[in-house]
Amino acid sequence: MKLGLELPETLIARGVARQQLGDLKGAAADYTAALALDPGNLYALIDRAGARELSGDRTGAVEDYKEALRVAPAGF
Repeated sequence: MKLGLELPETLIARGVARQQLGDLKGAAADYTAALALDPGNLYALIDRAGARELSGDRTGAVEDYKEALRVAPAGF
């Protein structure tokens, strides 16, 4: 039985759930896995930046926010 973990959207959703439960490391890992499947995924970048920021990794958060700004479509 497949759980859909080969889809970036599923990994992002699980990451959000983990983040809401306080598992910032697990959330960041899910966002990173989503980005491995879809490197320009804006939502994974923004969510990982948030998890990194909350966990104290300000440098990683800034890198993700900068990349999100770079890949975001005009008017996003």
